[in-house]
Amino acid sequence: MQSPKNVISIFDQFSTRQGIPISIEVLVASSDDPSFFVQCTFVDGRALEEIVEASMVRGRTGQMEADNDKYRKQFVKRYFTGWTGLTLGNFIRLLPGRAGTISVAVWYELYPDGEMPFSEKAALELYRETTVEMFFNKIRDGIARAATEYSELKAQEVAAARKNSETSSVSSAA
Repeated sequence: MQSPKNVISIFDQFSTRQGIPISIEVLVASSDDPSFFVQCTFVDGRALEEIVEASMVRGRTGQMEADNDKYRKQFVKRYFTGWTGLTLGNFIRLLPGRAGTISVAVWYELYPDGEMPFSEKAALELYRETTVEMFFNKIRDGIARAATEYSELKAQEVAAARKNSETSSVSSAA
């Protein structure tokens, strides 16, 4: 029989490899538009290391360097799962330079319900075209908050499991 410490260790190893859904508010609601939320999957730090490693290419000097486009593609593919609230108004708030490039009529012809549906391609374009502060930093910070909350919750669960195993081992010894 495995000791409680080994069971916890196996649980921790399994659970850190699983994706945990999180929702990150990128834009707060305005008087005309709902909040824009991006749904992501929180995965452990190893996943980010894998993304960085996969985006490395040999540069002109022969040194390994990150290919930003490869990194963005891998980041979107690994973390993004959907979004809600990407209306024309929110689109323009994210990309003010595109305000004159799309009409309301065309938007509603493309998206009859008023919201652009999620796709990896659209997410990658938002990532490429928006400012770092407007989009990526909010996603990164949301993922970091989720990681902190998850770590704290996991620590509480481990402490409770240890306490329970100590209590059960004391009662079984009696």
